[in-house]
Amino acid sequence: MKRIVQLCFVILLLVSILSENPSIYSAMTDYCVIPPIISSVAPPLVLFVAGRDHKLFYEAYNDASDLDGDGKLDTTYDHSITYYGYFDPYKCYEYQTSGQKKFVPVSKTSDKFCSTGQWSGNILNWLTMSRIDVLRKVLYGGYRKEDSASETVLERSFIPQDAHSWGKEYTGRLCFDGSKYTKMCALNSDCGMDSECKDVSNKLIGMSAPPGACTAADTYDYSPGVILVVKYRHSSNKSNDVLCGSNHSNLISSYEPGKYESHFYISDMNASEIDPNNDNSPDYSNFFAVAQFQADVTGTWEFAIDGNDGVELEIQTTPGSTGTIVASYYGCHNRCNCQSYKGTISLTKDNWYRLIVRHTDKIGKDGFKVWYKKPGSSSWTIFGNTLTIRAPYISSDNTCALTSTDFINYGTPGTGEVLSGPISRHLFCSTSLGDAPSYPPILRMLQNKINRIWEWASKERPVCDNSFGTPTDYEVRVQVCNASVGLEANCKYYPSSGGIYKPIGLLQKYGEGDGSKVCSKTISKLCNTDSDCNTSTEGLCVENAKMFYGLITGSYEKNTSGGVLRKNIWTILDETNAQTGIFQTSESEQGNIIKTFDSLRITGFRYSDHSYQGSSGGTCGWITTHPLNEGECKNWGNPIAEMVYEGLRYFSGKGTPTSDFIYTEGGSTDASLGLKRKDWGIKKGSNTYQPYDIFPSCSKPFLVILSDVNTSYDSDKVPGSYFNTFNGDLPDLNVSSTLSQIGTYENVNGNSYFIGASGANSDFICSGKEIDDWSQAQGLCPEEPTKLGSYYVAAVSHYGRTQFLNKVNKPNVTTFSVALASPVADLKIKVGNSYVSMVPFGKSVSGCLNVYSSCAQKCTLSNTQFGLTISNCNSSAFCPSNQIVDYYIDRILYDDEKNVTYASFRVNFEDVEQGADHDMDAIILYEICTGNSCEPAIEANQLKIKITSQYAAGCIDQVLGFVISGTTEDGAYLPVRDKDVSGPDGDTPAVVANLPLTWEKTFTVAGSGAGFLKDPLWYAAKWGGFEDRNGNNIPDLIEEWDRYDNNTGALGSDGLPDTYFKVVNPLKMEEQLERVFAEILRKAASGTAASVLSTSEGQGANLLQAVFYPKRAFGDVEIDWTGEIQNLWYYVDPYIGKSSIRDDWSNGGPPDKKLNLQQDRVVNFYFDSAENKTKVKLYKDTDGNGTGDVYDSTVDIDDVINLWKAGR
Repeated sequence: MKRIVQLCFVILLLVSILSENPSIYSAMTDYCVIPPIISSVAPPLVLFVAGRDHKLFYEAYNDASDLDGDGKLDTTYDHSITYYGYFDPYKCYEYQTSGQKKFVPVSKTSDKFCSTGQWSGNILNWLTMSRIDVLRKVLYGGYRKEDSASETVLERSFIPQDAHSWGKEYTGRLCFDGSKYTKMCALNSDCGMDSECKDVSNKLIGMSAPPGACTAADTYDYSPGVILVVKYRHSSNKSNDVLCGSNHSNLISSYEPGKYESHFYISDMNASEIDPNNDNSPDYSNFFAVAQFQADVTGTWEFAIDGNDGVELEIQTTPGSTGTIVASYYGCHNRCNCQSYKGTISLTKDNWYRLIVRHTDKIGKDGFKVWYKKPGSSSWTIFGNTLTIRAPYISSDNTCALTSTDFINYGTPGTGEVLSGPISRHLFCSTSLGDAPSYPPILRMLQNKINRIWEWASKERPVCDNSFGTPTDYEVRVQVCNASVGLEANCKYYPSSGGIYKPIGLLQKYGEGDGSKVCSKTISKLCNTDSDCNTSTEGLCVENAKMFYGLITGSYEKNTSGGVLRKNIWTILDETNAQTGIFQTSESEQGNIIKTFDSLRITGFRYSDHSYQGSSGGTCGWITTHPLNEGECKNWGNPIAEMVYEGLRYFSGKGTPTSDFIYTEGGSTDASLGLKRKDWGIKKGSNTYQPYDIFPSCSKPFLVILSDVNTSYDSDKVPGSYFNTFNGDLPDLNVSSTLSQIGTYENVNGNSYFIGASGANSDFICSGKEIDDWSQAQGLCPEEPTKLGSYYVAAVSHYGRTQFLNKVNKPNVTTFSVALASPVADLKIKVGNSYVSMVPFGKSVSGCLNVYSSCAQKCTLSNTQFGLTISNCNSSAFCPSNQIVDYYIDRILYDDEKNVTYASFRVNFEDVEQGADHDMDAIILYEICTGNSCEPAIEANQLKIKITSQYAAGCIDQVLGFVISGTTEDGAYLPVRDKDVSGPDGDTPAVVANLPLTWEKTFTVAGSGAGFLKDPLWYAAKWGGFEDRNGNNIPDLIEEWDRYDNNTGALGSDGLPDTYFKVVNPLKMEEQLERVFAEILRKAASGTAASVLSTSEGQGANLLQAVFYPKRAFGDVEIDWTGEIQNLWYYVDPYIGKSSIRDDWSNGGPPDKKLNLQQDRVVNFYFDSAENKTKVKLYKDTDGNGTGDVYDSTVDIDDVINLWKAGR
């Protein structure tokens, strides 16, 4: 093997030396592509560029995304989906309360269901995982709370007790179609026509479901001569008026029909089972009696009632309708043994009437009696079979019929699906109750609540508290890689101490290598220490790994400026132990990826008042008069374009960071969190080595962006910025000119898009604006129009992809984007043959905390067809956009083609852009309908939007609405005020106070209008990750940037750049990042470039040459690693200097198989970086002296005229 590599070097070196034309000079670095059957490929150098914005700490499963790809949003737990996270979906867990509290696996499960007392790992992932937890697991297996030879315990991230906390509603019931369990439900009507809603709670969380619907018989009969009596229990924590039944409504409220105890029949109301002189039932209970009777005389009848405690008697002239309370004895009291509590009613002979008795008992004895007097009678008679009576017959297997609220209200037993009252749910919340180590991350649980989750998890601070009762808290830790129960899929065996299993991620999988070490520049020479390598020619001694990693993240101190290096590009094995898999706890000399991601967290949340007003979070109170300044609200800020620029500088070998991006470590927030800023380069003694001082010059560089789709504050500190003067040091990088050119190709320039600002046109909202020059656009829509985000990352990435080799003499850089989807659902609704996009948004325009003076007083606020319109703002004005902090889908309907026809959802808005208390300030209910789903129905080309302001808390005046695109009236609508805005006053203008709380409008679809741009990371991937096939440095051919389906990896365009991976489903994150790594390895093998190797130095006048293609297209089919051997002429000059490789050219005719120096052309191989392939330049030797002195043409390697060729 070594001889083959050396021969490759010899023949290519001869070609280089013999060439007299410097323009065709070929270096060894052009031919580093080596097929896997020959030798190692030069390892790729991967620099992660990771945002650390606060959105990393939102929930992984937001119940507003399509997780399973079926075209419908998954709005609750769905058992058919396998949820990714720290828990194994196919294991069952018990919660351990002794010692360290944690979930411990106890068994495997094939169907994700478990036994009573056990939790399913699948639902635990849905309940507990944040976005950063998923990312940590994908990259390195997860955050290890315990990491020893005997045990590994993972722990969920810290989540402050604000809107970062998330809640889930749980009914314990799933839709079942006879073969498969799917989404969570409360009623059969929540499922499809062929499915039923089944109670599986004990198999999901090991405990009973909250009271829910049951199924009663469809019909029932009547039994003659009897009265039906039903006993119920109720809770003791009701008000005294309710417990005593102090009036009709309180008596009704005392019933909890789901707490049915028993039922029986009596012949009259003198029965001992209901005698109020007895203690018939436990305290806090109810009786309910119902019977129909036939009047045998017309006239005024009199009825009396006695009881212990509150009782009433109702008679319905039409059974099942609202009747008349004829007699009552309300309140807590003993029986009176009298007929003093009485009343009269007119009845008609032979008519049937329904009599209902309601009763409640607080404590002590209980029961009731009823008497009647017929017209003209002077004595009382016990009500019963002295009259013609009958009662519903309810069998012992049909007690569900007695648990409906309608039965309590009207005496009519339930049929079919029966609800015993408002739907109850278990409520869960993932949060932390403190910021100190003594406050672990927890999952809180409230059982059997009729409250909705937004009333608990999206309330005014603090969220998820004890206001609805004392929750049960579970500390979110899980034991993993326990071989006695069964290993998780990502557990890797390490040889130390008889064998240890540890959870790993992609960093270990691709970076830990095979245990050997090699000299970094040779790729193949084995070594033990650096002294075994010649540093200048062979590099340093490194692990023999598939790839090497570095990391740049945003910082807390400079949260709006660039990023800092956390790890130099190096092996991952300086962070993990190759023998045990245990993570290193100390800071590695070269920096850390694992420790960095473990140290990222929300900081500065002050639990004393549940806000970010303290200095540790960057003085992050209510910032209402300006965009975020450097160092304010340190958890916010995502300047990705500037971080990518810094990444290119690192690859270029600059050796020092940009001064505007760094900070003094001592006393910094970053340092307090354990985040280290590393010097650039690998230090060995007094020398410092930059990436290409260490690794082969043909090792390909890659930037992998890990970020939320929305970048922010990245428009001012990149070279050539329209918005600021910034002097960079990458030659000829000008983001404005480059983005302007990109804007032309992308058809952005000269068209209207929703954007926060375009040039001088800025109104603080996502309105449609003409973009004359894309480099002058700022403020991403629809979510962050005032956060100064830009599309400059596309320009910087394009520079790295096309100019790096020419400008800084380093290989061109390929950019991958792994974009975390926005937590805000972007609803696209099909209306007719068109799609309409609607995104909620809100603004703060007046009220307290200087909003009135910074917005309302400096802008013109007017009420137009768009609701509140903001215009004519002066240069110092600022109107904060409202953060969307929670999103709750209540109901969504689809047609047969899975198009949304109706949607009802709530959005929780914060009244400032960042920080403050980050909780609920306004909740708006949105309802959208199309066609026949509206009442009344509307035209087929229309949709209706209705919004209602439901909750509010705060002194800032918010106006709420949406941005809509695809209609004849596109734009930004702000038609309603938040609910606690009262009348006009000193800081609330009348135009705001007079806005309604409810508004609706019907829109007609249109074929054109302002549109939404794709996210910046999409353009970064397209313009920074394409494979140029026509040499013009732009992705103008679809096969250059979209050859593959990113979901499957198969050939075929999907409309997404091949280096763009949007993570909507956390379950797909590992799969997508795995595809990124695999694609990096493919590109590291040079893409379409051929590997040209010689098997000899030439024998006689012949040269055999092996040609390998890492990827080669044959029509519509693409095949990996094909190879050929071809025979070329090899002219050996006796004096060496003019030796050359020749084709067998015969002036266009068939090859003549003869070496003719004046006819056969000199062949020079070279690597065309623009086209990313090996090509051949041909030269004529006109005087036959062995030197190619006249350029002829440039051809692909396949088009060289050879003596013969063979291969497959």
